[in-house]
Amino acid sequence: MWGLPPRTPSALLLLAGGFATVLGQWLMCAARRALPLSNYDVLMRVAAARVRSGVYRYLAHPMYAGLLLALAGSSVALGNKAALLVLLILAPLLALRAVIESDDDICCGHGVYRA
Repeated sequence: MWGLPPRTPSALLLLAGGFATVLGQWLMCAARRALPLSNYDVLMRVAAARVRSGVYRYLAHPMYAGLLLALAGSSVALGNKAALLVLLILAPLLALRAVIESDDDICCGHGVYRA
């Protein structure tokens, strides 16, 4: 009814996709631990200094990078082409959101992000 089942990926693709998925999940967890508050809305309202420790030292938006990496790894590991389509839609939207958030930081006096 739904067509042919997805093709089983090779062992190399399965390992590479699994590694990327785990790495992406780790990146999201590390980014969450580096934030001083757990509620993002409260963090944006408080005029706090920009987080520059942990993974935020290297990436301005590590949660977005982790999400995209995990989604790409999962789609490769599972051989799911539909998930790659979702990735192609989600990546530009997250990039746009990152630009908007960076503009908000500049307006709030946090300055430009520098690694």
